[in-house]
Amino acid sequence: MRSFRLVIGVLALGLASTSVRAEDDVRTLKNINDRVVCHQQIRIVAFGSSTTFGYGASSPEKTYPAQMLTYLKKNLPNLPAPLVINAGVNGDTTVMNNRRMQRDVLDKRPDLVIWNLGVNEAFDGTSIAEFHQAASDGIKALIENNIDVVLIDPQDTPNFRKSGHADEYAKAVRDVGRELHIGVIKRFDLMKEWFKAFGPAIIYKDDFHMSDVGYELLGHEAADFIVKGARLPKKLPETLTAAQQARCDAMAAADSKIATLTH
Repeated sequence: MRSFRLVIGVLALGLASTSVRAEDDVRTLKNINDRVVCHQQIRIVAFGSSTTFGYGASSPEKTYPAQMLTYLKKNLPNLPAPLVINAGVNGDTTVMNNRRMQRDVLDKRPDLVIWNLGVNEAFDGTSIAEFHQAASDGIKALIENNIDVVLIDPQDTPNFRKSGHADEYAKAVRDVGRELHIGVIKRFDLMKEWFKAFGPAIIYKDDFHMSDVGYELLGHEAADFIVKGARLPKKLPETLTAAQQARCDAMAAADSKIATLTH
């Protein structure tokens, strides 16, 4: 019942609209658009650190990537169920993420990477300039591999603020997103609104990570952000153009190759 009440509360209060407004200079999630038009499975890698891993969640099903999958199924009911791979590692920095990007992301051939970043650097002495460079390098590698990208900025929790750099890193994630025309889920701001609505229930008992309630809110936001970021037509075409059909055929062939390689 808690989950049902939470969803109704989010929809009624309109809290999930803060960061999903599409900006003209943000890249369209082209792969997601194509998958929907082609009626094909969407492949997503959720990348990052403990937010993605789900530290503080009561079970794997309560992590934000799992919740995001639930809402994507609801938002895109006529598509095959998306594949969401959780590639979060507790304690990782962006540099650490980049070191394992080939194995944990590129080799999975996703359509989209949703990346939480800019948290652990606030505690380990990494400068904003060093973070910006590492984030830029990672995002550019994803773009070069024709992967759509969405970023998630840090959480606004009491013990994250104790780093003394919370606002700086929230801004730093947004700055790199703006520079590379990548959409950013502004969790740092959203959590202020969520706290007004749901109070401390959104935060885990360590006052640093998110709780089941917080992760459900983030999963809901992420699913909405992805669908809106794809800039889908109001009505999907009943007949594909030659170019659309060629794109669909190419993606289907690539999927078959991936399936062959992974079996």
